[in-house]
Amino acid sequence: MQAILVAGGQGKRLQPYTLVIPKPLIPIKDEPIMEVIVKQLARHGFKQIHMCIGYFGELLQTFFGDGSKYKLKITYSKETKPLGTIGPLTLIESLDDDFLVMNGDTLSDMNYKELLKKHKLSKSALTIATFSKKVKIELGILEYNSDKSLKDYIEKPTLSYEVSTGIYALNKEVIKLLKHNEYFDFPSLVKLLLKKGMKVNTVHHDGIWHDLGSIESFESALVDYEKMKINAR
Repeated sequence: MQAILVAGGQGKRLQPYTLVIPKPLIPIKDEPIMEVIVKQLARHGFKQIHMCIGYFGELLQTFFGDGSKYKLKITYSKETKPLGTIGPLTLIESLDDDFLVMNGDTLSDMNYKELLKKHKLSKSALTIATFSKKVKIELGILEYNSDKSLKDYIEKPTLSYEVSTGIYALNKEVIKLLKHNEYFDFPSLVKLLLKKGMKVNTVHHDGIWHDLGSIESFESALVDYEKMKINAR
């Protein structure tokens, strides 16, 4: 099984820390977030990881090496210009027919092997792992009748949305739709596949998920990180 870790971004929301270290190497307590991911993938049976690197990519290569210390193989490709979240995949020379893709700054207890298995069984071009995200609205919400008279007033509600986790599985035929070494992001990919009538599947995740894009998100993930470490023993 093959997994692609996208880790070429500059992590501007985490500055000034990311001025001296790439975001995937920022530790969540006692280990870098991307090392947490690599160890999870190894436990789930993945034998090959490809890292799409860019900003401070040499530090990632130095830290992870060839992957032998994790008992798997790690290869690399480096973008020389910003390519978005999907564009870097066009630089990879060898892809499995179906493979896992995820951002290098995601904390989750998802079973990545099962996600890839469900993707293959669905015969989809793309399978997106989703999560129910609760959003607190700090304002009063107005609901109207058809004549614009007020129907209801809801003070500071909490709304729930199904969101993409940044973890998904792809069929390699999708990559043939993209231009080599050109910027392309994930939302554009989803819209392209839907426009072409290609099957896009979703798999809901009920467990732990954190997008570690800010200092606050690292702090909120610490408790769940400890739970994951206990369960991994």
